[in-house]
Amino acid sequence: MLAGHGLSSLTGMLVAGMRPTWRLGTLGFTVLAIDGVAGLVFLPFGHITAVWQGVALLRPLGSLAGFVQMVVFTWMQKRVPPAMLGRAMSVFMGIFTGLAPLAAAAAGAALRLMSPAALFTACGLALL
Repeated sequence: MLAGHGLSSLTGMLVAGMRPTWRLGTLGFTVLAIDGVAGLVFLPFGHITAVWQGVALLRPLGSLAGFVQMVVFTWMQKRVPPAMLGRAMSVFMGIFTGLAPLAAAAAGAALRLMSPAALFTACGLALL
């Protein structure tokens, strides 16, 4: 399932590189729309019963995540003054390398209190 997500993420990054101005209006609206789609994709995750179902859900999620990451990284690097770029990128990377593991740990702890279906539903609704 992670391989399907990873390959799709690369696809999203390639699309962002080939179409750097591809947007749904503004960048902010594009990111919000993609987050909304990601929220909808998260909703059924707790109900899958086969690997192919997980891969089918992770493929659009990976593509959209890869696209957004590439576009937002590029946007930040174009707008942040060069003297502050290292600091700004470290904060942004801290989100991925620092908060993501903490969120995974919190999700694992939450699974002691709720079912996977309830957890993924709650996460999808929160993202929406």
